[in-house]
Amino acid sequence: DQSAQDEKVHRTGLASYDVPVYASSSLPAAKPDPRAFHTACADLGVDPAGVVMVGDSLRHDVDGARAAGMAGVLIDRIGRYRADQVTGVDRITSLAELGW
Repeated sequence: DQSAQDEKVHRTGLASYDVPVYASSSLPAAKPDPRAFHTACADLGVDPAGVVMVGDSLRHDVDGARAAGMAGVLIDRIGRYRADQVTGVDRITSLAELGW
């Protein structure tokens, strides 16, 4: 739910960036449905083609983002995915690797 997602953002320190947080429960469809991603992009006023989704689920985050016309980066902190599962997927183990 939305409050759980807000808490996660707060715990990670990302809340200081003051950006909206979207929980599937607040969207017209849950990930990996492209409508979830398109709704967030429309709300932010951005073109999905210029957006990078970073998430920890290959199916829900990366594949969903790609289906919506976005780039997807898999954050795999604990090596959950084997190399053959993520062929052609940008994979990082820490947000620091984004270099932003």
